Amino acid sequence: MLESSLSRLERAIVETVAYFDVFDYPLTLIEVWKWLYNNNFEFQNSNFEINSKFKIQNSKLSDIINVLDNGSLNNIIETKNGFYFLTGRQEIIRTRLERYRFAEPKYKIALQAIRCLCYLAFVEMIAVCNNLGYNNTPLKGDVDIFVVTKKGRLWWTRLLVTLVVSLLGIRRHGQKITNRVCLSFYLADNYLDLSEIILKPQDPYFVYWLATLAPVYDRRGIYQKFLETNEWFRNSLPNFHSVHLIKRRKVDDNRLVKFSKNFDEKLLSGNIGDFLEKLARFVQLKKMKRNTTSVANQPDTRVVVNDSILKFHETDQRQHYQKLWQARCAKVLS
Repeated sequence: MLESSLSRLERAIVETVAYFDVFDYPLTLIEVWKWLYNNNFEFQNSNFEINSKFKIQNSKLSDIINVLDNGSLNNIIETKNGFYFLTGRQEIIRTRLERYRFAEPKYKIALQAIRCLCYLAFVEMIAVCNNLGYNNTPLKGDVDIFVVTKKGRLWWTRLLVTLVVSLLGIRRHGQKITNRVCLSFYLADNYLDLSEIILKPQDPYFVYWLATLAPVYDRRGIYQKFLETNEWFRNSLPNFHSVHLIKRRKVDDNRLVKFSKNFDEKLLSGNIGDFLEKLARFVQLKKMKRNTTSVANQPDTRVVVNDSILKFHETDQRQHYQKLWQARCAKVLS
């Protein structure tokens, strides 16, 4: 088999390019290095420490350049116009460029929503995620955002976020999907560790979801704290570097936002806020129970509902994408 003749780094490069091929996304040289996937590491139930024995040796950018230039992968990976892709998949270059163009108006919709949501008390971070996080969204795709709130105010904040996005007329619901804001993932700032909801032994989709989060609004350095808390995912992405957005894709607090948030948080930090949090929780749980088709009660992590995390991925595609990736790897490495 071809796989047995490849070095660990060569195999990692192939597996990385193959993963993004699932999403019709050819990689630049820098992206091959930055998103190099370590398929040798497996998540265990309790061991998420960075372990040097799982690291891919010699994975510097210069090492990857040498591998891609020495011809050892010519039968598996092609290059054109600065992009690397699986042999015979040249057409995805055009797909990537088209989707970058599609992403720009969707980002504007995200910014429209986030500029309003940042005024809300207890909103600590809002990130664009999924395909839009790395500008790979199809024309009819939605706008996924991930919200981090203050602890003890998750339900109240979700209620207000939903209300604001609904009033703006851009919330995804029913068959209204294209260019609509999807509000399916909330996290309290005392529960930033997401290791409990990953699929074991491997979860490449979730690892890349973390790596491609685009922190449009980051109130008090929560994004960096979030990355540090989830340090375990660097086992799979040894060359990961945090995302730094250009100014036009960021929303920062101005004086009015700071005044509004500080005033509201002082007002709602005590008994009044506790009452509203309990009320919001009661109302939303009651509404959720009416959804008889939900998988919320299933013993998996597609839907997670508690006072620290609200994750509503009824059609969680992680296992599906993992199988597609494994099939591609098996095909090109056979």
